[in-house]
Amino acid sequence: MDEPHEVPARLDAADAIGFLLETLFALDRRPRPYNKYLEWELARFPLPGWDTAALLDAVGHIAGTGDVSAQRRLFVRVEAVARRAGHGAVLDAWGEDLRLMRAP
Repeated sequence: MDEPHEVPARLDAADAIGFLLETLFALDRRPRPYNKYLEWELARFPLPGWDTAALLDAVGHIAGTGDVSAQRRLFVRVEAVARRAGHGAVLDAWGEDLRLMRAP
């Protein structure tokens, strides 16, 4: 491992993926499926506005690598969906921290 904090970064990214999926399914008014059923669920009932294969690839990549740039790119998409769903005030309450989450 090249980075001294690579393992914690991967663990944090894997944890964040769970919250991401919880959010995406909640925004579609659906319960998040168990991980072992995620691909099955999305293949049969895709999330509106999301390419299932691209989402699963991004989730797998982030969980496996902790890639911060990929997390930020994904957050930008999630932020747009959350704002369209009326959650802009919640996001704005994050203040300056919100800028850290976005892709540069």
